[in-house]
Amino acid sequence: MALGGPRSDWGSASQILGRLPSNTVARLVGAQYYFIHHYHPACLLGHIAALEGYPARRSVIDDSWRRSGYPQAAFRTLYKHAELDPNHNEELDRFFDRLPLSAHEAAIVITGLGTIELCAASLEEVLRWNRCDAIYCKSSPGHVLPSESYAVSLR
Repeated sequence: MALGGPRSDWGSASQILGRLPSNTVARLVGAQYYFIHHYHPACLLGHIAALEGYPARRSVIDDSWRRSGYPQAAFRTLYKHAELDPNHNEELDRFFDRLPLSAHEAAIVITGLGTIELCAASLEEVLRWNRCDAIYCKSSPGHVLPSESYAVSLR
């Protein structure tokens, strides 16, 4: 569901935005702000290359969708990337080859690898949570969700 789109079984846009986000996703996004503001804006290129350069295969997305318990529509961005960007990495390689990045290459690689690591961890969370809407995970009773654990400590 796009936040401006039709209502889904996840709730309204304000309900979705009112939920505490995953700590893993916050680390993924927050790292980009940190590198941009405390090292160099070129660091964002590693993040972009990791997200845009290697779209998941449709079979991997199908498997993740089935295992997650979420509606297939929740994976539509991944499906679009698989369909539209199968050779995006070649375009990105040509783009990077034209840039004078030698001073920042290591930082770009580090941010790209960090993005891959945290995207994988985020997907693992989605698959492990299996549509948990409450503090305790339905698929593994007693398991406190990382994004909800802060809310528990504040009560």
